[in-house]
Amino acid sequence: MGLAAYSGDLANYSADSASPAARDRLVMAVVRLCRLAQGAPVPAEAASQVSGLTQNLLAFSDPETRLRLAEDLAEAPWPSQQLVWALATGPIDSAAPVLRSSPVLDGADLCALVCATGPDHHIEIARRNGLPVPVTDLLISLKDGAVLTALAENPRLDLTRSHLNDLTAAARTVAALRSPLADHRLLTESQAYGLYAWCDPALRTRLAARFSLKTETLDTALAISDPTLTSDDAAIGAQIAKMHSAGQLTCGHLVRNALDSQLAAFVQGLARLGDLPLPRLRAAVNAESVEPLALACRAVGIDRTVFPQVLAAVRSLNGARPLGRSDDAERIDQAFGGISPVWAARAFRLLDQNQV
Repeated sequence: MGLAAYSGDLANYSADSASPAARDRLVMAVVRLCRLAQGAPVPAEAASQVSGLTQNLLAFSDPETRLRLAEDLAEAPWPSQQLVWALATGPIDSAAPVLRSSPVLDGADLCALVCATGPDHHIEIARRNGLPVPVTDLLISLKDGAVLTALAENPRLDLTRSHLNDLTAAARTVAALRSPLADHRLLTESQAYGLYAWCDPALRTRLAARFSLKTETLDTALAISDPTLTSDDAAIGAQIAKMHSAGQLTCGHLVRNALDSQLAAFVQGLARLGDLPLPRLRAAVNAESVEPLALACRAVGIDRTVFPQVLAAVRSLNGARPLGRSDDAERIDQAFGGISPVWAARAFRLLDQNQV
């Protein structure tokens, strides 16, 4: 019997009025029909009839049958959007195959599903092949640790540099992110430095070996204990001035401030240690480019190998600022490799106000 004819026979049934035994037979017939349709062209009229009937039957289907339907329809292009949506928003066991694979769902559908469902469904969406960038952005913005980890573990997903920056920053508090990020094929050297501080010794060893990281200075900075500072700017300034006059204000202390979420102390420490204008430094951490912050860090003697970690920490505390430009890597290399700390301080002071 042809598929179109088969679907026509099924359309004669009424799921609402049929007896439970008849509904069971009908459900199994639909399951067989969906399997028959795999890899075969489905006429539009037949697809519409079967989709409508299947959607009506979902309310009468037991979990096992619903799962079989979802698995048979997961990669099919012909089911109606309404049927796919009904499966995708249903119980997670049967929703998962559709959320992971259905070609019927486009980027707008997936964003709508993120808004309409909960974390279990979000995890399955994060496991899709070739997830559109706006959907990834939306999932990351939810800041759910399990969802972020699913994104990092998805080998078929091309995360952007910005996505990896966000995940690296989140790894500070989401331990499950650290291992998949350490092994991620798109992780860069600067992001590896950013991830390094949050990892246990075994993961640090893997990162250092993979990227040939120079970690001596960073390890020293991470080992420095930092006194508790208040969030009040005046109190922070007084503490920084006291430490500076006692000779206790060091690069390692500033790095520790950044890593310990003490952004105000980090900025005021930079100003005091490098004799740099504080308003310009506050502007530097909100700049359109990382160059001003790189020059300021170079001016006080912060090592090049530590800067990516400092930058990642500042961005995580400051709404992803300073932003990035296409030539930032070259400018960072120039700041740390081409000029002395004295000239870096001069260059920072000479930057146009629009740059910081």
